[in-house]
Amino acid sequence: MDRGPVGVLVICAGVLVVNLSVYSAQLSNPTPVQKASGPSCTADIEMQKDHAIRLKEQRRYEAALAAFENLVTLAPQDPDIRYHLATLIALMTPRHEDAVEHLRVALAQRPGDVPALECLVDLYTSLDQHDLALQALEELISLRPEDPGYLCQAAETCIRMNDRAR
Repeated sequence: MDRGPVGVLVICAGVLVVNLSVYSAQLSNPTPVQKASGPSCTADIEMQKDHAIRLKEQRRYEAALAAFENLVTLAPQDPDIRYHLATLIALMTPRHEDAVEHLRVALAQRPGDVPALECLVDLYTSLDQHDLALQALEELISLRPEDPGYLCQAAETCIRMNDRAR
């Protein structure tokens, strides 16, 4: 009895016989990823996010980047996923504009997110977009007026802008 090109898997007690050719066909024609919804999906996404964060903390950046790229398709509304994805894109790839876009979306979803704003300042500075870096710094200063570091960074950015204008 021919069960297809992949073969047959018999599981203990001989009760369940699975024709792997069906699964082989499904793997060759994957269905699109569906957006997460419901409590069980949310819990699964949180577990995946925790795993991806651990990968990032372990400096397994390529695996973390792949995990966050997958997660953003499952939960595009999660600003934490976008923040971590943006930091990894900025670190691992030359696609800094993509990182900026993820940070902008994260900030739209959670305005005033200080780590996202700080990362945005760094990205704008690396892209020589000092006017945008200064705007993000102004927002940081309004959120944390007691932090002198933001004022110093804003002053340095103004100096760079003036030097570039000359």
